[in-house]
Amino acid sequence: MGKIFSSATVLIGLLHTILCSMSATAIAADDGSFELSDGNCTALAPGDLVHMEHVHKLAIPFMEREATVKWYGDGRIYCVLVTSYIRDTRSTVKLLDGGAGHSFVILELHSSRGYGFEYQVRIFGKTEMT
Repeated sequence: MGKIFSSATVLIGLLHTILCSMSATAIAADDGSFELSDGNCTALAPGDLVHMEHVHKLAIPFMEREATVKWYGDGRIYCVLVTSYIRDTRSTVKLLDGGAGHSFVILELHSSRGYGFEYQVRIFGKTEMT
């Protein structure tokens, strides 16, 4: 009986890890996702970081919190990473316009009623040479 229980526990833990990692790298759908990864974010060069922003909204009882992040630049964006510092924020991030392949990005961050959020926004791009 103990072996069956431990095997089920390991399986549940593995499933939880897979689902959490999938949600952490999910591309935003129409209703948003917990975190965002847009573009080719596999081999990031520190010198290509064109913008980094910390966005933090405290929870206010019975209120939803929102923030809009806008960035416009001269280069072409190849990766937008939005990661949460807090795991249970009941918040979403949505890519409204731009992003990978563009020279601008507009993001919307939104929390559920009574919750706040804390995100790090990182934008990587290449300067276009003429």
